[in-house]
Amino acid sequence: MISSDRSFEERLREALGDPMTATQIAALDARLQRGRARRVPFLRGQALRRSLLLIAVVVVVLPLAALAGSIPGADHVPLPPGLEDRVTSLFSEDACVAPQAAEEQIDAILADLGYSEWSVEPGTGAANTECVGAALDGETRTIELLMALPPAVHDGLAVVREQLYSECRTKEEARALVEAVLVQAGMEGWEIRTDGPGISGPSDRIEQIERHVENGCWVYSTTGWTAEGTRLFWIAGK
Repeated sequence: MISSDRSFEERLREALGDPMTATQIAALDARLQRGRARRVPFLRGQALRRSLLLIAVVVVVLPLAALAGSIPGADHVPLPPGLEDRVTSLFSEDACVAPQAAEEQIDAILADLGYSEWSVEPGTGAANTECVGAALDGETRTIELLMALPPAVHDGLAVVREQLYSECRTKEEARALVEAVLVQAGMEGWEIRTDGPGISGPSDRIEQIERHVENGCWVYSTTGWTAEGTRLFWIAGK
């Protein structure tokens, strides 16, 4: 097993210190759209570097829509042939892959490809969560399992997000809409919070969303988790 002084998550936290330029944000959004089209909850290397203030935040946080590829300008070590495609094929927004099943299948892929120097490691909360995605890190030669939302929660929050974009709801109403999705899906161990870094959303709609919030409306922003693995959901407004 290859070890590293700093985990993927620690380096991710450090990388988020620098803001993105408008050009970088536009490039990121284009890549996210391609990732969503592939419907793969998958991250490569340091793919979230300097970007998650737009779409997600860290304590560590991942966007729940699909991601693929690496953000322009982010340093990464090239992945060995065949590995990315094989791991990517295991995940879909339409299905929930359990952590043990993901680890077993990825281990089988590594053995089949002869990449014995690579290892699979659970990220924060991933060992005890219902569904996972994966992040490949060529620098440490690790594939990290990361917490992902069950399809019912992901889809329900997508509906709530659009509803809150189109309607002007109070903080209490926005909280109730998010909570209803989580309760109906039977999700446990979560918090709804208002102390996030700001508004998160598609870059081509950010100005519209900001005006909506300036008018006193609240929106669903993003999700993530604490270092202890508690799932967090942020709403934003004034």
